[in-house]
Amino acid sequence: MLDPSPQMCLQTSFMSVLARLPQLVAGLLSTVVWAAGINASEFTGAKLDSILENALRSSPAESFKLCAYTLRTIGLQSEMEERYDPYFSDTHTWSLVSVDGNIPTAEQLDQYLPKRHQRHPAFVSFEFIDVESIELVEQTSEGFLRFSFEWTTQSDEISHDSVSNTLLVDPARSRILEIRRESVEEFRVGTFLKVLEFETFDGFRFDQQTQSVVLQESRVHLVARSGRQRMDQSVKREFSELDCSTVPIEVPEDGNQEPILRLHLPNVPEWDNRRTDGLPP
Repeated sequence: MLDPSPQMCLQTSFMSVLARLPQLVAGLLSTVVWAAGINASEFTGAKLDSILENALRSSPAESFKLCAYTLRTIGLQSEMEERYDPYFSDTHTWSLVSVDGNIPTAEQLDQYLPKRHQRHPAFVSFEFIDVESIELVEQTSEGFLRFSFEWTTQSDEISHDSVSNTLLVDPARSRILEIRRESVEEFRVGTFLKVLEFETFDGFRFDQQTQSVVLQESRVHLVARSGRQRMDQSVKREFSELDCSTVPIEVPEDGNQEPILRLHLPNVPEWDNRRTDGLPP
């Protein structure tokens, strides 16, 4: 069972270092093989450029940040589930759903601190990828294409020589399935922190509401040493129950259809025992 302040169990002294590392945007591995049996030699020149151009195209609307969703955070020794619903006032936007699979105690609810800067799964951008640096590495047995790439802006903490960046693309649908970053050798962050192992992974799924890929899974693994202290941290975040029905969204569609206006109805799960004060009329 977590302490009354459950999110503290998921933080370590080096999380401030992680906050400075570039964030990845990635994709969920498809459960259906759409490109099986396709020869990698077919993906050359203009055809390959077209696939990449469509896969990397992203123009998330600010209104997507108003979509509600559930966040499940899994640490080495603890697990926490939270619900984000911007329909409610600022003090009720985040709510604690469960701790280690159990209904939170009154003390845990009282000590719960809502998140302040959490990436939104529906707000996705690939602008950090240097398009000119993308190179085809291989075609997987499932028919997907794996590419290497570099970041558009060099991070002060991470050398490109120390970390490999790859993305996995479904060529049949021109969608990014996976972006992975992992260390190929030990490297230093600043003067006193030596990173022994480092890996990040983000996963996407296609969402009908936004008509685009949304973040479904994010993982960070870090083993580092500072002096005599060794730090081992693995955090996995799962994003689910995305609900954009509470906000008006313009969905890109073919033709001259009018923008779709979603009904403004709050999504209140049965487990949500929020107070009613401060809620919008």
